[in-house]
Amino acid sequence: MSAIEAGAGSKPTRAKSAELATGAAWLLGVAAVLALADGLLRSVPIARAMLGALVASVAIGRAGVAWDDLDPEGKAFARPARLLAGGAVRASTAAFIAIVISTSVGWATVHLGRLGVGLFLSAVTAAAAAIREELLFRALPFHFTERAGIRRAYVVPFAALLSVTPLVLSRATPV
Repeated sequence: MSAIEAGAGSKPTRAKSAELATGAAWLLGVAAVLALADGLLRSVPIARAMLGALVASVAIGRAGVAWDDLDPEGKAFARPARLLAGGAVRASTAAFIAIVISTSVGWATVHLGRLGVGLFLSAVTAAAAAIREELLFRALPFHFTERAGIRRAYVVPFAALLSVTPLVLSRATPV
């Protein structure tokens, strides 16, 4: 039984295939626009990341993906604030553990420094790039595979493999 036939919906295979093709077209189209923007803004990483996140958010919203299924209108701020705080705590904990391990085995040294604008701009750039990749390589595939009736057990590995494509393609060079 194929992944398409194993779907949980009652949609015929042709309708499922059409949903998946539509999702693939959206993914390729948005990725192409983002690649062009990356090329134009190559020397300004923060602008590239911010514009990429904005373009991805608008395009994926037009494709029908909602940021929050429980609040599609985006009017409640308590749940997103809780999720943001939880994510910040998890990221800080992971960074702290990495720093402790790195310093304890001698891979790194830590010195007191000063916080500056560079740190803030780096954090904004990283957050914008993460939003862009999350929307493009997880939200979009999950949305269209759900519309096609594909079971989540098949989608999660696919999205995980799909998420490494920017890294793989960034290493590619034309012959």
